[in-house]
Amino acid sequence: MKKVLYSTLLLCGLLSYSSQSLAITKTEVCNGCTHSEMEQKATFAQVKFGTSHVVVVDFVNKSSRKFTVVNDEDDRGEPIRYAYESSLSSGERASVDSLFEYRGLLVETVKQAEEINKKLYPNYVYAAPQKVNIQYSSEDKANESRLYVGEIKTKGDPYDFLTFSSIRNTVFDRHIQTNSGILQATANNVLNTISIPKILDLGVFIDVKFYSDDLGEQPNGVVQVGINALERGFVPISGKDVNNNDIPMTASQVLGGGFSLGGSGNIKEKFERYSSTLVGGSTAGVSGGCSLYVKETIVINGRYYFIYACK
Repeated sequence: MKKVLYSTLLLCGLLSYSSQSLAITKTEVCNGCTHSEMEQKATFAQVKFGTSHVVVVDFVNKSSRKFTVVNDEDDRGEPIRYAYESSLSSGERASVDSLFEYRGLLVETVKQAEEINKKLYPNYVYAAPQKVNIQYSSEDKANESRLYVGEIKTKGDPYDFLTFSSIRNTVFDRHIQTNSGILQATANNVLNTISIPKILDLGVFIDVKFYSDDLGEQPNGVVQVGINALERGFVPISGKDVNNNDIPMTASQVLGGGFSLGGSGNIKEKFERYSSTLVGGSTAGVSGGCSLYVKETIVINGRYYFIYACK
């Protein structure tokens, strides 16, 4: 409660800064970085965003630096790009402070979601926070930081969760709704002068663990998600189904892969319906121009694996 009250007071104080900025400064995350690494991050960001001013944030050390990136020519007329540190405006500084508060609220929200879940499943043993295995570009220092991962459990199926927004909304409202208003307000205040980094860069995640029974004793897969407070929803990152298949998150991961889809619960049908949303297909009632079909079936150690293609 004190956390939410403090956040509310912080927001009221920050509103006075909203008119100071006419442009949004791009923001990048570089956790645990040196000054030179932050400078390099800003230079990469200039290429990516096409902007001269970049704020680089370090969530681990709760620090930030603003860089101005210059495109110039060397003595031989060759193009060069370099960055130098510049001062944050008062509005940018206020927004950075609010960004740190926003991430802190995300962690607090995940912890509260776990507490709500413990009341629903009092006999469940929760795992300690862990480091997430997510694929980033080699230049992205943000993924080297310690990430916070909470977990909640719910009855259901990961493919239904990923396919139907109504199911995701129900889980969100049940577990995340408590802080959604203050999260949105904090996020909006950040946007006064700087951009919010990518959801993955914030490093706060939830493992949504599914069970097929009311008591939560029969595992049925898991999906790891980030929290998008602005849109009041989840950002799926990775997952595994009950047969230990890596759940595809892109069309390329669907096509050509081998998936074991045996067992009860219409797993094959649910997999195809969800996968069709990724490839823009028309399988299992999902309209579109592509139809998934089983290109090949192989047997490994008595288990059937289906390889899909699109036509």
